[in-house]
Amino acid sequence: DSVAVPISKVMKKVHLYVADINPDGWAAGDVQNGGVFTRPNGNGSDLNRQFPTTGWFDIGRPAALSEPEPAAWDRLARRIKPVITTDIHGELTSAQNAFADMMYPAGQWNPVEQMQHARLAQHMKSNVERYFEEEGVSAGTASGVAGMKPAQYATGFDVVGYDDSGFMGDYFTQLGAVDMDVEHFLSHMAPNSEWAAPLEEAHIAAVRGEIEALIVEATVTHDIDVSLKLGRAGYAYDPKIITSADGYGGPKPPQGIDPRSYRSTRMDYFRDLSQKATRPLRKVRAEDLAHDRLGGLETFVIADNPWPRNSRGKKIGTARRVRALKRFVKNGGNLILTDRAVRVLGKLGVVGGKSIHKQLLGAGHIDIEGWDDYYVKKVHETASQTYYEVPLGFSLSADSSPHWTVDRAAWEDAGGKTIATVGDTEQVALGRIEVGKGTVGILGAILPTASERSDHLYGLASYAVTVAGGQILSNMIRWARGIEPVPVTTR
Repeated sequence: DSVAVPISKVMKKVHLYVADINPDGWAAGDVQNGGVFTRPNGNGSDLNRQFPTTGWFDIGRPAALSEPEPAAWDRLARRIKPVITTDIHGELTSAQNAFADMMYPAGQWNPVEQMQHARLAQHMKSNVERYFEEEGVSAGTASGVAGMKPAQYATGFDVVGYDDSGFMGDYFTQLGAVDMDVEHFLSHMAPNSEWAAPLEEAHIAAVRGEIEALIVEATVTHDIDVSLKLGRAGYAYDPKIITSADGYGGPKPPQGIDPRSYRSTRMDYFRDLSQKATRPLRKVRAEDLAHDRLGGLETFVIADNPWPRNSRGKKIGTARRVRALKRFVKNGGNLILTDRAVRVLGKLGVVGGKSIHKQLLGAGHIDIEGWDDYYVKKVHETASQTYYEVPLGFSLSADSSPHWTVDRAAWEDAGGKTIATVGDTEQVALGRIEVGKGTVGILGAILPTASERSDHLYGLASYAVTVAGGQILSNMIRWARGIEPVPVTTR
């Protein structure tokens, strides 16, 4: 990383494709055509909602790839199999007060893919900052906004405040590419097709930095590996699988469209985590927990469904499982409850059941207050979103993403520490409490079960954990040992 390599040498390893797939909108910016660039093409379609992406898909728009431009781009992309990509946009405001707002796309990323995306984000940010410095560009002067930074990164929800379906960046990452999308301040608006030197110098410097990062990362990203020190951890295994084999679910698919098959289980997250852990996570079935078979574990995670069925799909009582969990925690165990499993707090007698709530909000996110806490150590300062809702089938027609919280007063009266809230500051979404010799950690929005209620023409993901969400959950698991919360990266 610290050794400079001539760009001529790097380019011998890389094929770089640069394209504008909206020629109609570009032509509209020519002076003879009015000098105003347009977002839609000549048919009035928003081409950045035209790509087939996993999860909820808005069928109120034209079908994916129904316009000629994205259809042609799809044929090219599938032929060249891109390694690293970006989709560059323009913006009128910046939630991060940054000239180049870099955004993670949405996808189901294993630990290596999370690290690849995190590295690309960090590299793009530092590159843009370097180009601004070397070329004497001031983001504040170029934008007219005092104190504006050259670049920053976060998820799209954290940058622009919303998610959607059909994004090109999400499509790229689901093809296997590593992707970071960018919003450039005022790159698509006034003075539009007229040249404003300070503004355009900043745009040029930003794009140079971003493309250079893409070129360099393309040569190394496949060499990235991760080794996660998670200690002796286990998880509650849920045999339930959401599959297209037993029906599409939700509304009837549009006529003439054959939905893509899917097999969704959040257990895939623990499988993928285990593959990159120095010690694989132990699968604990419902009957194992009922027979108190947690011996040797430092950490036990229950994700979403608090009381899964046994390995034969049969219901079993909860009383013995509750007793086993109580013993585990009181004897020094680290119990982690996510999403719907936060309700287990009531069964354990930590707080009253009526103080635990389900909220439906936009995207899976938390508002971090305690940035000095171990759970959020090394998490990037812009982080809020913990899971992507769209790949899991949660629509944006209304707030539909589940978040589980505890009344702050009840939590803190019981001795709990509040690390993050959501909805309002009186609802705890991330926290920790001591129980006996052990601890219970809660994270109310990270691994919800996928939903079939809305249209999902291109399948459903098993999980959609963000980079920050993955860091937080890993930190919670590592809490039992106090291991430095930084994944080890090797080349």
